[in-house]
Amino acid sequence: MKVMDELRDIEEKIMEYLNRAYTFKENFDDVILRENNLEKASEFLWGMFSCYLNAVYLLKKGKPTTSHKELMNVAWQLVNAFEDENLKEAVKLAEKCHANFYHGFLDRDELKKCYNAIMYAILKIESEIFRRI
Repeated sequence: MKVMDELRDIEEKIMEYLNRAYTFKENFDDVILRENNLEKASEFLWGMFSCYLNAVYLLKKGKPTTSHKELMNVAWQLVNAFEDENLKEAVKLAEKCHANFYHGFLDRDELKKCYNAIMYAILKIESEIFRRI
């Protein structure tokens, strides 16, 4: 019974991450459409991506991650497992979005490229998550 409770808790936490990612997506849409704040929008893209990485980490380890390094390890493990160049590019662009929040170097066209790549990655990762839970 304890194992079932632990699995249920993990599934609930995974869904919390996925719901948080959805909220970040809504915030991204709002910031782009209303404020045109590319730095903030890029951080919401990173937030969406990191929520999915957090969900995968939780699924693998049974506990939340505590560092950016662990998240990136998960990302590169997924790239290697899928052998997917588009996913590899998405990981690089997600990191770029994260840095852009602090340094403001992306223009709107670059942010659109990041958005498309990250949405591709999210869909790919989401299918893996739901396959496992």
